[in-house]
Amino acid sequence: MTVSWAITVFCFTPSAWSNPFRWFWDAISYFSQHEWPSSVLFQGEFIKGSELPWDYLPTWFLITTPSIFLFYFLLGLIGLTRKYHQFSDRQKAYILLVILQIFLLPMIAIIKSSTIYDGLRHFLFVIPGMAIVTTIGFIWSYQQISQPRFKRWLVGVTLLGVLIILFDMVTIHPYEYIYFNRVFGGLQAAHRQYETDYWALSMRNGIEWINQNGKKGAIIAVPRLWSLYSAKPFATSDFTVIDQNELKKMKLEQPDYYLYFYRFKYEENFPSCDPVYSVTRKGVPLTTVKDCTANTDESY
Repeated sequence: MTVSWAITVFCFTPSAWSNPFRWFWDAISYFSQHEWPSSVLFQGEFIKGSELPWDYLPTWFLITTPSIFLFYFLLGLIGLTRKYHQFSDRQKAYILLVILQIFLLPMIAIIKSSTIYDGLRHFLFVIPGMAIVTTIGFIWSYQQISQPRFKRWLVGVTLLGVLIILFDMVTIHPYEYIYFNRVFGGLQAAHRQYETDYWALSMRNGIEWINQNGKKGAIIAVPRLWSLYSAKPFATSDFTVIDQNELKKMKLEQPDYYLYFYRFKYEENFPSCDPVYSVTRKGVPLTTVKDCTANTDESY
């Protein structure tokens, strides 16, 4: 897997052709020193992406990976360690490559105190390797059980765990990427403690609500310029969607509607406006609409 990845990257990256090993090291050095001037929400505190504690990545893996998968992943590591001497040289090489895929780059990021943000999205490449070890963990644990009755229990409990995960995914659809496992406490425990809908995908539902219920010709403000991409394409021509910084240019103190998602304390803007609608999953607000029309006349 790792070899095929390396060959694919090499073939489609011309800058790597002259010296692939130097290119790989330079790429790691660049990404490990990548600057990002903002902060992330971690354990209830806003911390600069360049000053995160060493356990940021391990914590995110522990709270966002389904618990049953973490259990089998641990068993997989134990099983591979105990049976390693029984494998052929080729099998040992494959195992080593998978382990490196999972741990090498995250460890480099931790050791070099790399700038990290938005949870695990920069480290999703470790998931295939984790899936392999997790599968090995289930197979190994199944093989350790001698009585058929207990084997059936193991399969049944595992299937139940998978069904619970599927249920959770259905309840947060289409925002599956905000999943937090049940041992941690789920999405409810993550609210205001960790980043949830950091891509602001739920703003689409918020703008669609305004399309149906808002006053025609209204001005809708969103927190930042880039969040326009999550809202403006879905607004009808009856509304004007702007970055809230544009209000000063328009000589307005507040918009007719303020559409925001829960990041960087955006909810504290326009405190005199009333929340009238929220996009929620499992009782947790992801996006909220504030109605400022009762105060708009004072702004013109």
